[in-house]
Amino acid sequence: MYTRFYNLAERPFELTPDLTYLYLSEEHREALDHLSYGVEQRRGFVQLTGEVGTGKTTMLDALVSGLDATTMVVRLAHTTIDDVELLRILARGLGVETRGGKAELLDGIGTLLRDRAHSGRNTVLVVDEAQNLGLSVLEEIRLLSNMRHGDSQVLQIILAGQPELRDKLELRALRQLRQRIGIRYHLAPLSRPETGEYIRHRIRVAGGEDDGLFSRAAVDVVYEYAGGIPRVINTVCDQALLGGYAGGKRRIGPEIVADAVDSIEGYTIGRRDAEVPSVARPGRPSARPRPRWSSVVLSAAVLAVLVAFLSQLPDVRQDLLRAAGTRGAGGRAGAAPISAVSRAAPAATMKPRAESPVAVVEPDEVSAEAAERGLEAETELLRGPGGRYRVVVASSRRTEAARSEITRLEAVGIASEIVDVDLGDEGVWYRVVVAGGFPSLEEAGAIVRQLGEVGYDQAWISR
Repeated sequence: MYTRFYNLAERPFELTPDLTYLYLSEEHREALDHLSYGVEQRRGFVQLTGEVGTGKTTMLDALVSGLDATTMVVRLAHTTIDDVELLRILARGLGVETRGGKAELLDGIGTLLRDRAHSGRNTVLVVDEAQNLGLSVLEEIRLLSNMRHGDSQVLQIILAGQPELRDKLELRALRQLRQRIGIRYHLAPLSRPETGEYIRHRIRVAGGEDDGLFSRAAVDVVYEYAGGIPRVINTVCDQALLGGYAGGKRRIGPEIVADAVDSIEGYTIGRRDAEVPSVARPGRPSARPRPRWSSVVLSAAVLAVLVAFLSQLPDVRQDLLRAAGTRGAGGRAGAAPISAVSRAAPAATMKPRAESPVAVVEPDEVSAEAAERGLEAETELLRGPGGRYRVVVASSRRTEAARSEITRLEAVGIASEIVDVDLGDEGVWYRVVVAGGFPSLEEAGAIVRQLGEVGYDQAWISR
């Protein structure tokens, strides 16, 4: 539908694995090297794990396509089977007679594998979605590895699956199998720069001439939602191209991607006041209600305008510099600004809590996080040096997001730093706080108000 509009020969973001579009990040290249080494050196067992959608099946396809003609590969993708069904599938793939019982199947398989090994030919069993295999099937696979020709194993076995596979192999009942796995590799998602390269690569392969079809800010939103998982990146980008075509946009910006995410999540475009349920980024647990993405991007755009305006007001800038202190930021400059770094409590009302020995700024509406743990816990976790008050600007699960926030604060002359906060079951969050501390609630409150004037209306105070 949109291919002609964007001068593409075909849709670049299909979900089915296609080696024509193979993109090898550093992680994917290492994974493929591990698989190739395990097969070529006949190391017996190789284990490949990764989250859903990270490209495990694509790596297996790439491996098989690169093997020489003397290597026979039997692939097993449907893994809700029993041990006898496993043997029948293997026998059928090897061209062995499948009639008879388990003993006959094992005899036929063993004879063929030893004949192939004797003539110098390799045989590989590739099991995808191996986390679904039952214990009896995994034990049968281990027993298959006992078949040998001289000192060499006659069957190389690759077990690929989700992280649950690692957990299953830690079971005591499978300790013999675990000890035989000589090569293990866990495939991680793409980084932010790799996400941009991945998108541009697929557009080029599809015949696109404009590498800038997706703006840098649009890629930031894609990465923030997809978390670097290729399958999710494909889903978002395909939906964004469709939305851009429908709106007559020749270039995909962050607003189009945000609307694409809303569409994927099932929201109706334009319904700004609808209640947003709690959702999780793919491959990560849900933590709290997620803001509507198009609204987040709109807020980021407004913030950019305010920052540009502030650069023309040197007096206000100097006031902020004096109030924030002169120490450098504790974080490094990271990726370009992202769409949803701040998950702090709502804007604060300047009043101390008399019932608490620690004076704090109490939010008008406590976030889901604060409601569960209480504001006192937050103040203890972020106590400033020497008992001073601290001004918290933003919060994120990802260090890259926190560093991006520090970069934005530096742009308006505010020194800041990152504080790691362990929230127990919720994991570690990274708080971005104004550098140093403030001796009085009044001084900290003044900073909060000044931050609000430049678009940071969700800053709050802790001690």
